[in-house]
Amino acid sequence: MNLRETLVRYSLFFVKSSRRYRALKPFIKSSWYETDLNQYLASFIKSSLNINDKKSLQQNFCLRMSSDRHRDPLRIPEPYRDTRYTLALYKYDELLVEERKYEYLACIGFDTDVLKDYIVVRQIQGNPGKGETLRLFKWERILLTILTDWAKKSGFNQIRVIEAKDQNWYRIHRAKQMFMHYDVTARRSGFAFNQSIGQYIKILT
Repeated sequence: MNLRETLVRYSLFFVKSSRRYRALKPFIKSSWYETDLNQYLASFIKSSLNINDKKSLQQNFCLRMSSDRHRDPLRIPEPYRDTRYTLALYKYDELLVEERKYEYLACIGFDTDVLKDYIVVRQIQGNPGKGETLRLFKWERILLTILTDWAKKSGFNQIRVIEAKDQNWYRIHRAKQMFMHYDVTARRSGFAFNQSIGQYIKILT
């Protein structure tokens, strides 16, 4: 590799690292993630829903970006974190922003840093007390799809998902449920299993 190629490579690395840093900053500061959630909900709604169930989906949902390194100033209900970065799904009422009551529904958590060109999803978890709402849509795939889209536009080249058996809280009595959350969700989202690293991988192009 000649000097010019080396400089170009380092320049691209610096640009992408800066882009990742800017993308991760909102997690560290705790921020709302602005995206069209209705588009994702519509794509992953359960086909078996009746009319009343579909009416229940006409609620207000939002996403919160946060990190284990920073306390959320809003002090809203938060998931237990297994990772450094977390994207959580909430439902809220129609009151003013300062007075809204937020209900935590589910989260997806991942680890990375600006020097890596990939993120690793290590947590896909629903709130056990919110099953009545979560059963209305394929929330695991919604969160993984949203995070995949975020990673792609944030300068990461790939996203990885661990196997259920490698999750810190894996238990035999929950094996089937966790297998659905991690392995099945990854497979149905277009991830391929990589034997050498033991994780599901999706290349972001």
